[in-house]
Amino acid sequence: MAITSGTENNGGSVSSAVASANESAIPRLIKTILIVSAYSMTSSGDAHSGLSHSVEWPEVDGVSAGRAAALGALCRIICSKKSKETITDSQLAQFYKVIYEALLEKDRLILCALIYFGGGIFRLSLKSVEILLPQFVQTLEMIYTESMKSRLHPSIDEVQMRRACLNALSSIISWPTTFGNMFINGNANQNSFTYIEVRPWMHRILITALRNEVDPMNLFLTLSIVYFITRLLIKKLISEIADCCASIVRSIVSAVCDNLCKPQWSSELSVCLAALDFLNALSTIHQSVLFSENDLSTGILIITSLCRFIDAQLMKPPPLHSKDLHSSVVAAYFSLSVWLCAAPTLLETESCLTTVAETIELGLTGGKNLPPMERKAASKRVDDAAESLLYMIFSGHGRQDDIMDEKRLLHKFGNQAIDITKFRHFLVRQQTLISIHEATKLSTISKESEVSRPSTNCSASRVLLYDLGLISEESYESGDILLLDSSNLDFYHDLHHMVDRSPTKLLQTVRLFYVRDGQRSAVDILANAMNLQNTSNLFCSLLAELGEGVEVETHPHWTGDWTTAFSAERKLEEAKENLDNYIIDGFTHCLWWTDPHIEIAFTTPTERIRKQQESATKCNELTTCGTNISVISSDEHSDSDHAARMLQRDFAYPYYSGYNSLRSFDQRVYVIFLERIEDMHYFPCGSF
Repeated sequence: MAITSGTENNGGSVSSAVASANESAIPRLIKTILIVSAYSMTSSGDAHSGLSHSVEWPEVDGVSAGRAAALGALCRIICSKKSKETITDSQLAQFYKVIYEALLEKDRLILCALIYFGGGIFRLSLKSVEILLPQFVQTLEMIYTESMKSRLHPSIDEVQMRRACLNALSSIISWPTTFGNMFINGNANQNSFTYIEVRPWMHRILITALRNEVDPMNLFLTLSIVYFITRLLIKKLISEIADCCASIVRSIVSAVCDNLCKPQWSSELSVCLAALDFLNALSTIHQSVLFSENDLSTGILIITSLCRFIDAQLMKPPPLHSKDLHSSVVAAYFSLSVWLCAAPTLLETESCLTTVAETIELGLTGGKNLPPMERKAASKRVDDAAESLLYMIFSGHGRQDDIMDEKRLLHKFGNQAIDITKFRHFLVRQQTLISIHEATKLSTISKESEVSRPSTNCSASRVLLYDLGLISEESYESGDILLLDSSNLDFYHDLHHMVDRSPTKLLQTVRLFYVRDGQRSAVDILANAMNLQNTSNLFCSLLAELGEGVEVETHPHWTGDWTTAFSAERKLEEAKENLDNYIIDGFTHCLWWTDPHIEIAFTTPTERIRKQQESATKCNELTTCGTNISVISSDEHSDSDHAARMLQRDFAYPYYSGYNSLRSFDQRVYVIFLERIEDMHYFPCGSF
């Protein structure tokens, strides 16, 4: 370490100094810092430095302040350890001895310095550091609780102190769930603790933070930790701890729901989104934990709290409405959709269904039981979010495996069953497109009932629309329903871009990079993805759990790039030989995962993808989506070549849309797998 070179510069034998420094650099440093700092705080020469604190903080002892400063300096030295540096067992033992004595002494000044400067010691993979865990967690609970009431350290304010406690807690939050009933010191004796026994202290800290924390950053950090521990409970759930997990979940849910509508939470977008993300995560918990003993109260509490949050936000005076407020409302509607998909039985409860219906009405009309002339949504985004929730409730939440458009129908049923000229496209109320295919030949016909003579001018599609209640004299006069002209050459090209390529789910692309020890060049990092077998077993295991491998050419859904996603030229998937491996850079294959709300494409970028993107960026000839769909007043279709043109319609146009190509770059999510943690500071983000 750095102390070795300093020892060599002192007088005396160089060889003996080096040997002594290598064996006991840390212990000597500990003693030197503690003695010198404590002496300097009480010596006459430095008396003025302690007097400034004693006037403002009369309860601060000069010796304690010196020891706290020394311990803080020691913790900073240890926490600056690089991943390849080693600390000898004797050095660690002396360091642990000092920390352990400080934890037992419970001097608030020293403990504050320890947590603030040494909260990261559990992130360093130090040998046997777990022996400090029980006393360290108890100290975190004590310092956090007392920091809610008063300032404990003259140089660290209460908010920063509580944040340091939460940061330290985040480094050990997974230990109880991971190691369970194992003894911390490896031996079972009267004074031994198991990892699982430490968990209640951690939970008390989180519950205290959820109920009393007022700082937005600390709240966001708390909710992130709660989200993480919830995911751990989902992953490690076993029957023996199901009751314990249910109790933990109920206590956390109660704390979050009680505070969701409070100004400290609802006025901060980051806090709102963190709370809603946590509630979304809860929806994936096993039903035996979420609804223990068929008790739906937890789910109903979450639904009613989300509805109450939306009501509180939208009922604020117009001057208080903002982009952030509407973003929080949209996120809350999405959370309702997530929960009602995960637990549709909640809608079978009349009170819950009524509450959700009223909340949807508020989003669509801007109020409840308003006359038609006064209905106005708070914003287009809020209206779309409420309508999306309504659509989800009525359409169900099953996964849609295939996307059907006219060309897929032709592939599936053939030209004999599908006559392309028999499609009728109707635009209803300027927001809904209904496409109907009029089948004229049936293999079997049921016995016809005796009816009055039909009209000579009758269309099957018009009859269906009439039965659906969409056609009336008023609808024609108001222009609520229009028959679109599908004979236009650009009609199906525009239809594909405007409708078929408008996904019903959220889309996200995640790019994963593997960085070897010392790699800093973008070219070298991208080369790792060309042969994943030579990276790491852990990295390959991560990729195997992310989703299913799909072929971009045949995949009908999101592929991570708008140039290939939802393509009309996608081919029917044929049985092929299983490949041992392939490159998942998005050029030929990618990983794909979906649920009822979102599609995620995972790729490991390569140099060929980067060059392709650079070429696409330089290309200025992007085809924009046309809007020249014309309207006709008759359902007569002429031109005998129309069917042939439909089979070769403009689906082969380049799939660049000015709007869509920008949408995919709104947010970049990178997952970086490092062999050495220090390389994170040199990752060339700007090169991708």
